[in-house]
Amino acid sequence: MVTTMTLRVEPSTDRTLYITLPPEVPQGPLEVVVVITPFQPGPPVSNIAGRWKDYFPPDFDIDSALQEIRHEWEKEWTKTET
Repeated sequence: MVTTMTLRVEPSTDRTLYITLPPEVPQGPLEVVVVITPFQPGPPVSNIAGRWKDYFPPDFDIDSALQEIRHEWEKEWTKTET
């Protein structure tokens, strides 16, 4: 099992960092990879949700479009060589 977690933390003055793992992480030896990067707040999720809709007509149905693309791909995949 591989679990990826993104946490915002503020280490103590002695640069000690404590992480509480979620309950689904098994006990026993683990390999933990730490990537340190400065925190740069981005826009709240609520501000970016639905932005794509401005680029498509109001009656655009993404599910139908994706089904059509998949159907075309499946036709290509199942073509027999002559």
